[in-house]
Amino acid sequence: MGNTISISQTFPYTREKVFSAFEDPAVLAKWWGPDGFTNIFYRFDFVNGGEWKFTMHSPDGYNFDCNHRFVEISKPEKFVFDHLQDGHNFRGSYELDDKGEETQVTFTMTFEDAEELARVRQFVEPANEQNFNRLRGILAA
Repeated sequence: MGNTISISQTFPYTREKVFSAFEDPAVLAKWWGPDGFTNIFYRFDFVNGGEWKFTMHSPDGYNFDCNHRFVEISKPEKFVFDHLQDGHNFRGSYELDDKGEETQVTFTMTFEDAEELARVRQFVEPANEQNFNRLRGILAA
């Protein structure tokens, strides 16, 4: 628990439909991030070892350059990526549990150390909830 944070929600859609919102960069760019954030994707190689480079634009004008590497992709069950940023490294894992016409999605962030998680926890917890809510909105459209 010391360096890990997780969120889990159930979506009223099949696992394949939910997974498609992650693997299509045009769709992913529309909902990725907390409320009010927009994205520009420069590279999205959704394969094992592939790169995902993008900039997140916050509603208050800040830019966050992100560099991810996909570690494991098992369609449509899960995918794992490393967020590679000096001073803010973590491993992100999305697991999609098939519940018939519903899918339970669990996102886990594992930080290199507990101090880093403690530093960002206050932002990360509500941001992850917002991210799931944005995913829910895209799937409903």
